[in-house]
Amino acid sequence: MSLQKKGDRGIRKTSVPNIVGVARSTYQTTLTNAGLTYTESSQTTSDQSLDQKCVSQGTAADTIVNLGTSISVVYYQYVYPGFSHYGGFSHYGGFSHYGGFGHYGGFGHYGGFGHYGGFGHYGGFGHYGGFSYFGFSLGPNTGVLLSDGTSKPAHMLQVGDKLMALNFDEVGTSFIDPRTWSSASFSNPAIVETEIISISSRVTDKMYLVNGDLYSPTHWIFTRKDNIYKFILSGSIDNTYEVYNYLLQDWQPVVTVEELLYIDNVYSINTEPYDNFFTDNMLVLDRAPENI
Repeated sequence: MSLQKKGDRGIRKTSVPNIVGVARSTYQTTLTNAGLTYTESSQTTSDQSLDQKCVSQGTAADTIVNLGTSISVVYYQYVYPGFSHYGGFSHYGGFSHYGGFGHYGGFGHYGGFGHYGGFGHYGGFGHYGGFSYFGFSLGPNTGVLLSDGTSKPAHMLQVGDKLMALNFDEVGTSFIDPRTWSSASFSNPAIVETEIISISSRVTDKMYLVNGDLYSPTHWIFTRKDNIYKFILSGSIDNTYEVYNYLLQDWQPVVTVEELLYIDNVYSINTEPYDNFFTDNMLVLDRAPENI
């Protein structure tokens, strides 16, 4: 890293490192150590080897800039290409026509769905109301912010991990029902720590990419619109909303929303004492209890 000084009180400068092709967690550390900040967006890829690697940087490598300059970064987000060879499930008349997933056995990558109780663990979709409410889930590579400031993909999270969360007067540690809760105020937000007490996983055939984060259609995202604060399902959000970003400690517009049809594991997280946590790009709600 090259640092330049102009006297004791002059403008300090640094050289922008080359981060193209570098893993996301590594380039984040590299930019921070260089005295730079960064903004990120993602680009989907079906090549898993490129997942979470830098595609491009907005400021060319070796450019001399002021310390604290923000570098825009685009990184790859892997999405499973799906079972398009079979034309989707409907092409074969649903699951029953071929006697369930077992006939193809090639769903073994997902444990033949048996690992997930053949969907039975989730009540054949019915237990969670067709996933309409309780299926809060993150894509496997959606980054979740730990309390030490690092990011970990959802599929690598463990019970006991401490996460970044947000305390604000209107919620605190109280449980809220996101279907009905909203507020006209957002007072005294403060970063706090919350702990994962349980993790569950399931399979979905649809995901939403929101500002670079992947969610099942039933994940609740904290939003602001027309000065009303509420949690919105990822499948219902659009670019008229703003989301609360940890890095900015402020509201950020929803820039990208993309529906992706493919099969993959997703992960639901339950945290205490706070029922929210930060992903890389926004504040979301943890998995709700099943008895409300």
